[in-house]
Amino acid sequence: MYVSIRESTLRPEAQEQYDAAYKEFAAIRAQQPGYRGGVSIDAGDGRRASVTLWEDEEAQAAAVAILGPHSERILQPHWAAPARVVYRGPVVTDDLVAVSVAEVYPPDSP
Repeated sequence: MYVSIRESTLRPEAQEQYDAAYKEFAAIRAQQPGYRGGVSIDAGDGRRASVTLWEDEEAQAAAVAILGPHSERILQPHWAAPARVVYRGPVVTDDLVAVSVAEVYPPDSP
């Protein structure tokens, strides 16, 4: 498994619009071969940190080439500054518990 950790800072007035835009971007990202999931956290002061898991480095690199233009179009308008990669590398340990998408996003959830 391979991980990419990014940090972005949202424009103060862009919170609600960003959340909707992120859902659109996440749907595109989820379709990429080798995508294994991800989480985003609110780090305070408009900062978001995202951790994205990939099958391997090759899958991540291929996805970046496809997702870059989507990120620029969908997410970048809501950022105060360009997002930056904080860390990227192979996973050396994990104790992740497998969950289904339906458990995280039940069919009746908004």
